[in-house]
Amino acid sequence: MPTNFNASEHGLHPCHVRTVAGFIWLSLARQDPPDIEQWVGNWRAAAERYQMADLKIGTRLKAPTKANWKLVIENFRECYHCFPSHTKSYSVVHQMYGDPNAVTPEIRARVDAALAKEGHPVQRGRNAGGGNAATRERDSPTQGMAPGGPQGSHLNVGYLTGSLDGKPIAPLLPTQKAWTHLSTRAVSGFSTSWMMAYDDHVAVVRFTPRDVAATDAEIFWLVHPDAKEGKDFDAARLQALWGNTYREDRWICENQQFGIGSRRYNFRGGQPYAAQEGGPASFIQWYMREVASSVKA
Repeated sequence: MPTNFNASEHGLHPCHVRTVAGFIWLSLARQDPPDIEQWVGNWRAAAERYQMADLKIGTRLKAPTKANWKLVIENFRECYHCFPSHTKSYSVVHQMYGDPNAVTPEIRARVDAALAKEGHPVQRGRNAGGGNAATRERDSPTQGMAPGGPQGSHLNVGYLTGSLDGKPIAPLLPTQKAWTHLSTRAVSGFSTSWMMAYDDHVAVVRFTPRDVAATDAEIFWLVHPDAKEGKDFDAARLQALWGNTYREDRWICENQQFGIGSRRYNFRGGQPYAAQEGGPASFIQWYMREVASSVKA
């Protein structure tokens, strides 16, 4: 290079970096970044509960998605689509009572009795796994927004963990001494990251916007720090539940992207949200307040 070349003026663009309970967070804002603590309260609580900073990555799955990142995140913030869309993946494991729109008192009583027989009676309440718990799990208007504890729910009858057959797929995590039949979910307030923790592993999803109609989704699975692939866990079994679930979600999001590109799409001024769409509605409110308001016309 010429003698007057100043390397410090031609380096990579700087970014803001913070570490929260073993997870590295980046902000590409040119100005000072927002206070991350207001957005990661639930995330920190879940990560510390399972000591995730000490776990290791067992396997990764990359899933490039031909859809705008806001569509992808909206999909992950509601679950009224879960039963019809994930009948062989997510819903099998997490929706104890089946289709939330078809549950009857008889079905509820039968499932409750089966859970009680296994020594896991369901306590009625917001996050106890009763009623339409699976919908609440991915459709809370304030999920991840407040610094309270992460939300959890009971798995389906007979399921020990987040696997397609409910059987263990890795050694119990160091913090877990027995099978609880529970899962714990947390999400960052700005929703670009999401996790689901089970007794033997943790599934973490990261969404990265790439273009107007392109989003990179990556899922990685955390396991016991001493677990050995091929001996203690099989990567394909570890990926099966959430890998299949996201492939189904990707199909939905890519078709939504195709739909809103149609000349017949009629909601350019703002599409109304249903009562069950508290998660997507709060995300868009955050986006309009924190992101869109800062964009100069």
